[in-house]
Amino acid sequence: MPGRTQDALYDSNLTYHGQFDSGEVEFPAPDDQRIWKGLISGLAAGLIGTWVMTQYQVNSQAAIEKLRSKHPSPPVEDLQAPPAEEPQEPQKAPENPTVAVADRIARRIAARALPPDKKEMAGNLVHYGFGTLMGGLYGVLRELWPPAGAAHGVAYGAVVWASVDETLLPAAGLAKWAPEYPAYVHANALGAHLVYAVTLESTRRLFEPLLDRAVEAVQERHQPRPAEGILNAFPAVERRHTPRVPPSAGASPLQFRQERRKEREPAA
Repeated sequence: MPGRTQDALYDSNLTYHGQFDSGEVEFPAPDDQRIWKGLISGLAAGLIGTWVMTQYQVNSQAAIEKLRSKHPSPPVEDLQAPPAEEPQEPQKAPENPTVAVADRIARRIAARALPPDKKEMAGNLVHYGFGTLMGGLYGVLRELWPPAGAAHGVAYGAVVWASVDETLLPAAGLAKWAPEYPAYVHANALGAHLVYAVTLESTRRLFEPLLDRAVEAVQERHQPRPAEGILNAFPAVERRHTPRVPPSAGASPLQFRQERRKEREPAA
């Protein structure tokens, strides 16, 4: 595995400069400011990326349904199943995984199932919440490990699709396994995640300069002012410390203090 060499250094920008076994690379040093900046920009970008992904899913599903209506084909089950003497009950359509997750959460917290009229809203909350959290994770990874944003985020989108849609959801019983879906369903889901990832990276790059400017403005505002600036901001303080009587011409600082001391002493 690649490892850092002994001549690795961090510059003033907390960027790692050194050689790995695979070549010369630069990695940012762990820093709280970088992590928080990546988290905030990633969360905001994740929310926007989820909205763009949803629009893609709606439009692509509509296009697929329109194409299937023009070129109908008999279902595979009808071609393979033998003729039944008695009518079979129609199989229920699989529930949306986000709705299923929301229903499980409701059963765990409230000990009851979601009402039918609340399922769509709860599914959207789970969908947007998960996309936002994955955006925050991407922002932090992007700061700590820059290769996470390879191919403008496409690699991250492919990893999320393969790990969540193709593995975790079927393992949790929230979706069928990959062989049970036609190829176009997998292609459509992969395309949606790639759209999400590209939007995530593009939006993150737009937010980062804004966060840098905000941090700089806060730092400048909390920097201590020089003495002259404080006196100019509070003219009353400056007048209070102005000598009431001008010092004698050519008087030394010691003589000036003695004259002031005599002025303060009460008259005998």
